[in-house]
Amino acid sequence: MEIKQGISEFSGNNIEVVFTAHSAPMVRGIFTTAYVFLEKPISQDKLQKLYQEIYKNDPFIRLVENPRVAVVAGTNYCDIGVYTQDKKVIVTSAIDNLVKGAAGQAVQNMNLMFNLPVTIGLEFPGMHP
Repeated sequence: MEIKQGISEFSGNNIEVVFTAHSAPMVRGIFTTAYVFLEKPISQDKLQKLYQEIYKNDPFIRLVENPRVAVVAGTNYCDIGVYTQDKKVIVTSAIDNLVKGAAGQAVQNMNLMFNLPVTIGLEFPGMHP
């Protein structure tokens, strides 16, 4: 519901969203796919630039071609892939649900409370070889 509300408010239109969290044999991590149905088509270039602009100041969001949970496991990163097909936008994302979840958020909040850079204690490469 929050995703639909946010996109609808941002676009000024009532947008339909289908959000799917995938179940797989993983020790940790979440992979999701969201489908957004637009009233007008958007080009891949425009969509990519929109996401780059929105996340340009977020050190833990990476726009990638193919997000994979194995790559973000053990990190505070959220890898996002965006694709368009006519009036449909497909957004995929991968996170480590522990570090990017409550534990990572607690560290980021503590950093903010103590006027530290939000990245302190959270910039590590992860477990992927």
